[in-house]
Amino acid sequence: MVKRVDQDELKRLVSELGISEFTARLLINRGIKDPERAIRFLNPSEEDLHDPFLLKDMDRAVQILLRAREQNEAILVYGDYDVDGITGAAVLKEFLEKHGWKVMHYIPKRIDEGYGLQPQVLESFRNEGAKILVTVDCGVTAIDAVHIAKNMGYDVVISDHHETAEVLPLADAVLDPKRKDDEYPFKDLAGVGVAFKLISAIASRLSLDEEEVFRYLDLVALGTVADMVKLIGENRFIVKEGLERMRKTDRPGLAMLLSRLQITEPDSRDIGFRVAPKINAAGRLDAAHDAFDLLTTRDYALASQLIDVLFEYNATRQEIESQIFETAVEQIERGNLHKYPIIVVRGRDWHVGVIGIVAARLCHRYNKPVIVISEGAEGARASARSVSGVNLIDVLQPFLEYFEEFGGHPLAVGFSLESQSVDRFIEALKSYDIPLDDQSSVLEVDAILRLEDINEDLINELQRLEPFGHGNPEPLFLCEGVKIEAAKLFGQNQSNVRLVMSFNGKRFEATGFGVGHLFEASLYEPSGMDVVFTIRGKVPTLYIVDAEVNERKLSSGHVTLQEPELRHRLNQLEQILTEPLAGNLFVFDLRMRNAFFYWLFTASKRKCAVVSLNNILSTQLYHTLLRYFDHSIDYLNSLNCEVKNNHALMTLSYFMANLDMVLRRYDLFIINELALFGELQEEKEVLSFFDVVSKLPSRFSAVSVKKPDWLYDLAMALNLSVAYERLCRPTYGLLESAGQIEDVLNETSCFLFSDNKNLAKFYREFSNTNHNVVVYSHSMKPNQRLSALNVIRRKKAKLLLSSTNTDGIPNLLGEEAQISISDSPLTLFELLDAVSFDGTFQILNLSFTQDDVVKRKLEIEELFPDTDSIERIVREMGPTVQIREFLNLLVERGYARNGSYARIMLRVLEELGARQFDGGLDLSGVDTRRNSLRLSEGKLEKLYFERFVERFLVQRAKGIYKALSNPKVVI
Repeated sequence: MVKRVDQDELKRLVSELGISEFTARLLINRGIKDPERAIRFLNPSEEDLHDPFLLKDMDRAVQILLRAREQNEAILVYGDYDVDGITGAAVLKEFLEKHGWKVMHYIPKRIDEGYGLQPQVLESFRNEGAKILVTVDCGVTAIDAVHIAKNMGYDVVISDHHETAEVLPLADAVLDPKRKDDEYPFKDLAGVGVAFKLISAIASRLSLDEEEVFRYLDLVALGTVADMVKLIGENRFIVKEGLERMRKTDRPGLAMLLSRLQITEPDSRDIGFRVAPKINAAGRLDAAHDAFDLLTTRDYALASQLIDVLFEYNATRQEIESQIFETAVEQIERGNLHKYPIIVVRGRDWHVGVIGIVAARLCHRYNKPVIVISEGAEGARASARSVSGVNLIDVLQPFLEYFEEFGGHPLAVGFSLESQSVDRFIEALKSYDIPLDDQSSVLEVDAILRLEDINEDLINELQRLEPFGHGNPEPLFLCEGVKIEAAKLFGQNQSNVRLVMSFNGKRFEATGFGVGHLFEASLYEPSGMDVVFTIRGKVPTLYIVDAEVNERKLSSGHVTLQEPELRHRLNQLEQILTEPLAGNLFVFDLRMRNAFFYWLFTASKRKCAVVSLNNILSTQLYHTLLRYFDHSIDYLNSLNCEVKNNHALMTLSYFMANLDMVLRRYDLFIINELALFGELQEEKEVLSFFDVVSKLPSRFSAVSVKKPDWLYDLAMALNLSVAYERLCRPTYGLLESAGQIEDVLNETSCFLFSDNKNLAKFYREFSNTNHNVVVYSHSMKPNQRLSALNVIRRKKAKLLLSSTNTDGIPNLLGEEAQISISDSPLTLFELLDAVSFDGTFQILNLSFTQDDVVKRKLEIEELFPDTDSIERIVREMGPTVQIREFLNLLVERGYARNGSYARIMLRVLEELGARQFDGGLDLSGVDTRRNSLRLSEGKLEKLYFERFVERFLVQRAKGIYKALSNPKVVI
């Protein structure tokens, strides 16, 4: 339903302000009807800031701090572990230190210590000389802790913004706009906002220039947006000015974090959805001090290291969160818990650092308040999130008897309770008649738009209303009768959708989170569709909020995933992958790399090509993806140059030999295993390739499983930014049993083969001795592979015979399965593919011999002949020869092991000038100085095998273990 607007109010704003009806409508929909108020809203300025001394106790707080400076008394700034508390502590510490105070600081540990003041910490700092305690974003309910601090001899200044209890702590000063006796005009400051008012008041008393205070607005804006306070009133100026300053911040850590995330023009959504989660991840994993150091350091090298650490924290947090979320959804669906007004889920030892995020995701999914409880040996801790119209502070007041600690905001609270109270609390909550607003109310939109209305002028008008956030939501628009050109479901339970939609020739890509049910299973094909969406970015991207469709089937190319392991990885990837992908380096473990390429070939609408160093690496990836695809991807190399599809795997030599064509054909190129290219950058072809990449970074991204120390420097030289890092160490053991397959047959769960011919031979020889054998091979048809997988999952197979490069199918065999590597691999990625990255311990038994390695090397040499052998062949065969005779002679004289290899030799000779005629072959024009794609590939195949495969294989277990386990060792 479109919000109704009083036409007289609309005309008044348009007339008096000279704005468009579009902007006037959006202002009125936000309750801004008075022209004077509208002017202030559209033009936030420092005049919106209230006098900080209007905050009760501000005089007293400033007096205490000024006295401390005069008497050289040490200040302890005690923050909190979320972004609000970290930025607030940073602002206060930096300001005080800059202007003559002696300052210590402390950020508590979420898991070990929990929220608020910890007496043992206060005692430790008191012993070090701290005399004044100043809290940031905490303390207003810490009655007992403040009493203890006073007894220790502290003067206590509390700066907080949380809801207060009936009784305040007996501190020397309590700064909190939500104090019941406080008459400060604006009640929605964040914790960092209160800290900002405190330094403003001190600066006023010291007659400092306002820039001495405003210089910290980048951090104040960061904490304000992250804490989801209302972006109205003075918060509007704080955030708008802070975002401007953030664009040119001189803080190395913040600047590098924005650069890593490829954010050049940060807005409130970037901060809320991309920057803040990275910083919060440290606090969630008990290392908030790393985030504090990142924001305050002036050391670029340290900042770079800390960003790497934060990304590792975030990757870990995402994985833990995803696992808990999936368990919680299963618990809700199995127990039909969504029938209750408030959903409560519980788990043993769920990570308390992420249960708040899980609660928020569940709240969004079910559109109801959600409580997530983690039960541990020392009691239970819970996080709750709510929907608009349901104040959790009010709703949970009748249950305070169950809680040991309780605090938060109307939409987000946390509490703890004793283990024996959990069951009674949940039952009491179920039976309580909670006064909830009608959640089934009609969705109201701000305006009806046509797709052709979305232009630069409209985007500029929307930007005048920014920053968007709580209290100033993004405008919602309705577009009626759009055509859906393509749709793809993705995410947890296929709950999200990516669309291409058009109307009157205007096309837009759109993404919808949580609306996948409108497109699931039956997959509609409407002649028209009504969509509700928001618009983001200067280059507009549409985000679908709701939709109504006609009930006819939509051909979207959707593929239902039957693979839970892959689905779990895709859920994690979807939190970090956004278009465009270009200009980025992604450092993944092998499992996540495989999921990335699956996502690339199924979810991306762009024409993509993956460039690998050689056929060995290209084939390794191609075979891995065959587990999931029932359609073909182009494989382009010296023997296959036919382009059929929009996605391709190709060798480096093919890319360079067909440079103009591939640049025209494909939109995006992914470099497969950048570390390997870096190890071989002295090679002429690699150097030429790097020259292309560095000149066209908007067309390239890179992936690397291995991360040598110099990898990020190489990425920088290629104009690629490090977008994500997730490295998980594999868990496995190695045994030696070279050449003794019969001896390990009874203990082995799986025999792996790099060469399918060896697999087939083994099956013929041993299948009669074991009737419960399952075979999985790349050469099987898709339905045969799926059938084999089902048997493996049900643990019905006593013995598995499998190709290598299956994205971890041997892992399905379970803990301590013994996996025999039965012939020599072409790459150690084949072994890495076989081991577990989820903590399951399995044993790799090295059953191949040194002779197997030699045979593998000879096979490569036959597949990729060198110029010496070609020159000998031309001399021996004469200037002309019949083609059939020529092929037979190649096999007879040992130049080729069979007819297929002989035809490869014929192909190379033709590249070098040989000519076929009437069943004959003219070799007189062969010139080995000519360019040959096959010879170029061969050089990189042989070099790779010698330097990165053979040297580890001949060292056996010792060398192989080092190569697989150490992320810095390139393979």
